[in-house]
Amino acid sequence: MPLSYRVVLLQLAAGLAVAGGMLFWRPAEALGAIYATAVCVLPNGYFAWRAHKERSPSRLLGAGVAKFVCTAGLMVAVFWLLHPAPLGFLGVLVLMQLAHVAGSLVAGGR
Repeated sequence: MPLSYRVVLLQLAAGLAVAGGMLFWRPAEALGAIYATAVCVLPNGYFAWRAHKERSPSRLLGAGVAKFVCTAGLMVAVFWLLHPAPLGFLGVLVLMQLAHVAGSLVAGGR
């Protein structure tokens, strides 16, 4: 399985694990964590799929820009429409970014 898919799966697992843990503390924070997981995993999953299929550098760059725009748009939509609990949402957003580093370290530079 390509590294990009493994990183997305790592993000999904980490986000759901944190949301599950927060469920016992504050359900509203757990819901914010689930929203953040979706905001990160959906665009990253799209980009991982495109990166696995695409060989043109310009199209891959376009997919990266689309991922960024999609992530920003989802973040704005979640804050505007759903009003997530800030600690759960922002905490898991940070965790999702750290999953990129952790995925690279686990892969051992392959």
